[in-house]
Amino acid sequence: MTVQQKPSDRPVCVIAAYFGPLPIWFPAFLLSCQYNSEISFLLVTDQQYEGLPPNVRVHGTTLAELAAKASSILSTSISFDRPYKLCDLRPLFGVLFREHLHGYAYWGHADIDVIWGDIMSFVGEEVRSGADVISARKNHTCGHFTLYRNREELNTLFTLDARYPQLLSHSSPAYYDEVGMTALLRQHSPQLGLSLAWGKWRFNTPGQGDTILGRSYVWPRVNGWRWHSGTLSHRTFLGHQQDVMYLHFMTWKTSLRRCDLSTLAETPEFWISFNSINTQPASLVHSFDGHSLIDGYRIARQNTGILLRGILR
Repeated sequence: MTVQQKPSDRPVCVIAAYFGPLPIWFPAFLLSCQYNSEISFLLVTDQQYEGLPPNVRVHGTTLAELAAKASSILSTSISFDRPYKLCDLRPLFGVLFREHLHGYAYWGHADIDVIWGDIMSFVGEEVRSGADVISARKNHTCGHFTLYRNREELNTLFTLDARYPQLLSHSSPAYYDEVGMTALLRQHSPQLGLSLAWGKWRFNTPGQGDTILGRSYVWPRVNGWRWHSGTLSHRTFLGHQQDVMYLHFMTWKTSLRRCDLSTLAETPEFWISFNSINTQPASLVHSFDGHSLIDGYRIARQNTGILLRGILR
């Protein structure tokens, strides 16, 4: 699919790849994209969607076509049994989608199980100063938000790891966007002279004290986050509100069954709970019906298990 080139006033292009039916929260995701007017978003998908914001474009393709293009670039055979393997393909995005990135200072990769706040208020200083890599995860690259300067040596960093093509030929994910690229940057950034802006957390909750596991797995909260005209705030258990760059609700994808935004519409605010996105604060009583009680228990149990395994390693 041919798309228009970017407006000159957007320094960043964020790429999100998603295959299969779009999730129920997709209109809320799009609205949060729209308010980040300094950023372009490129959605790589096999789905069609009408009424996209002006800063969101679609690159229409299939998983098989994407694998074939990556196979040609890397001179190896790549096939995807499931979309989650895309996490290993993300370091290649600067080459795979080169035709969409002309003129941008940065490209990045992200997920769509997120609601954005005001991204540039959190990374604008690093973008303006020309940091080479900007991550939302402290001391690591981050699958759901990492930016790379749009330069050949950064777009082809994966070539420094001879194992990379072989890892892509395996069906099971290696989480190379996070594990592999973190190791690669730690090893090579000193001699390459790369500046890494990954010294702090930028997602889910404010503060700097959490571990990777504690920060990444959000608990089953009701009205825990409020989006308002482009900003996203986290509500603590004591009722205090603090802005965050985005919410990544990776463990809520099966529990989030309701979204009041059925299409991209102008709405001043919405509240995010583990089972719904509402244009009015959700009732605590109605939030815990039979399904939601089971979902809440499952999420809490899953998160606890992951935390315990991380502690015992």
